[in-house]
Amino acid sequence: MLAFMFSRLLSSDFARYYQNQDDAMSEEFGWKLVHGDVFRPPQNLTLLCMSFYFLEYTLTKELLSIQTKTFFAFVIIVFALLGFLSPSSRGSLANAAFGLYMLFGFSSGYNSSHYFNSYGGTKKARNTVYTIFFIPLIVFGSVIVFNFILLSRGSSSAVPASTLFGLTCIWFLVSIPLSLIGSYFGYKKTKFLPPVLTNQIPRQIPDKPWYLRLP
Repeated sequence: MLAFMFSRLLSSDFARYYQNQDDAMSEEFGWKLVHGDVFRPPQNLTLLCMSFYFLEYTLTKELLSIQTKTFFAFVIIVFALLGFLSPSSRGSLANAAFGLYMLFGFSSGYNSSHYFNSYGGTKKARNTVYTIFFIPLIVFGSVIVFNFILLSRGSSSAVPASTLFGLTCIWFLVSIPLSLIGSYFGYKKTKFLPPVLTNQIPRQIPDKPWYLRLP
């Protein structure tokens, strides 16, 4: 009789314990699950900040998001209403996109420096130089290689040397100064303070299946 009573008592206690544990686990979902790690600085902060220049590139190429596409389309429509874009002028849309790309150098420098400074980056000059030169040099080097191939094949699609020189001058005289100005104001802005505390111990990330891992 005593054994039966103890077994019933222990079984009810175990059931209550596991029920409370399941309820505690079920409460952690969505924002509650990641709020202590979402504002953790990345291991390679400079590499992430350099991506802001790539975001500037995708911004002008309408590849970032629906809101960005809408904003870019709005800017193009405004330019068309002002008479800068005309169907009779071939390449006017590409020229407008290139001009916006140069002007958005300010936003890339500003966002990169502000993010870098907010998350405790120390090598500010290196971050600014990498942000300005890393992605454009890769793109410019690719253009040079493909243009050399087109010239060797005698293709009419090759870009003239004078055009490449003009684009380089515009990049040095417009985009780089705007990026430097944006970086200056980004470092001067008040640092971003996360709304929640970051956990001291990072949450363990489960291992991915082999087909989802990068080689």
